Amino acid sequence: MTVSLIKNERFKGLSSRCQKRISQTKIKRKFLTIEESMNSAKSLGTYLVINQTNFTLNLKN
Repeated sequence: MTVSLIKNERFKGLSSRCQKRISQTKIKRKFLTIEESMNSAKSLGTYLVINQTNFTLNLKN
């Protein structure tokens, strides 16, 4: 599953160093449910965008 994080308004108050660290944070577990992904995105103040083209292909790997 390809997951990208989109900045929202709450992101603007953070320092650029903090923004960079958050944007480079990677999900360590190989498989996450969509609900778990949404919860981690909410805690960062971000939205999840799932690339549905790669969704089924990557789950098979």
